[in-house]
Amino acid sequence: MKIVYGVCGEGFGHSSHAILVAKYLEKKGHTVLIATYGRAYNLLKKNFKVIETNWPELVYKEGRMSKKESIKIMGKKIIKNKFIKILRKIIKFKPDLFISDLEIYSSFISYLLKKPLITISNQNRFAHCKISKPAKKEKGYLFMKTISYFHAPKSNYKIILSLKKYKTKRKNSYFAPPIIRKEIQKLKPKQGKKILVYLSRPKKQILNTLKKTNQKFVVFGYNKNIKQKNLEFKTKDKFLKEFEKCKAIISTSGFTSIGEALYLNKPYLALPLKGQFEQAFNAIFIEKKKFGIYVKELKKQDLEEFIKNIPEYRKNIKKYNIDTEKIYKILNKILRKIEIEKKERKQNKIIKNQSQIIPMPWAHSTIELWTKYID
Repeated sequence: MKIVYGVCGEGFGHSSHAILVAKYLEKKGHTVLIATYGRAYNLLKKNFKVIETNWPELVYKEGRMSKKESIKIMGKKIIKNKFIKILRKIIKFKPDLFISDLEIYSSFISYLLKKPLITISNQNRFAHCKISKPAKKEKGYLFMKTISYFHAPKSNYKIILSLKKYKTKRKNSYFAPPIIRKEIQKLKPKQGKKILVYLSRPKKQILNTLKKTNQKFVVFGYNKNIKQKNLEFKTKDKFLKEFEKCKAIISTSGFTSIGEALYLNKPYLALPLKGQFEQAFNAIFIEKKKFGIYVKELKKQDLEEFIKNIPEYRKNIKKYNIDTEKIYKILNKILRKIEIEKKERKQNKIIKNQSQIIPMPWAHSTIELWTKYID
């Protein structure tokens, strides 16, 4: 099949999922065209055929996501975007199927062309599942739910990436655990002496708190190789090596980051980005399962409590299993269903066309007479 795969360009979580899923689809003999924007465009165009959709990324102010500014920029970009140009490229590709990971063009063009649509995302949790909303997070929850629906108001099949199963009334919904990168799967985790700290947006207050303890930390996000007291800053090329041997993680609570940490049995101190409902939601899960703790601002007391309980968190994580093949089993099941549906539609069309033929017995007898005459 020819598949258009729409990928959200915000952050690297969606694009890391797309690399694995798209490679798997190509391995199975399908032809994949990726539609994306932002950081994901530059990353994915190295290995796949990609068209740029030029969708806006979220706006952050002083470390907090601005919903108002994000919506304003989104509106401007929709008006400026060259929708017809994107549509022509996709029509020329002649797709049989669309997949959307929180990417709007793939969804809406699938409706226009009347082609099946599969949605794959962790945001599907908020659009299609019954979840307990954290206290004082009602606005964030509604914003996330609206965004999820906005990107794909309807779909034939839904793959819900989630850290746990929830109740859902939606038909053709499938739960899958976090998609783990191949380079992470190849690691052999050890229990080292350092705690890995990853800050997507540098914050001086966090560094000052880390310096108040005797614990050693290896810090990423500053793109430099230097030492300051008990802090060792390293560039991103050394991340996997340190991730493999660290004894715990301190970071924001993105879905992909948490999934990879749990896969490697690393306790997690979650520092959600302000204004990001999903990150707060993920952090609450970590704390409830006793895989680590959730703090809004890192304080010395919280840090020391976390360090003290690392062995207990590690024991709890060992009981948590991530099936790295589940996503592909689900995809195979859905693709088989779509192939069967396609054959059934084709067969029904043939039968329908045949039923529309008006029987003309006189025509057959006339042909027979002419045939005899010619002979």
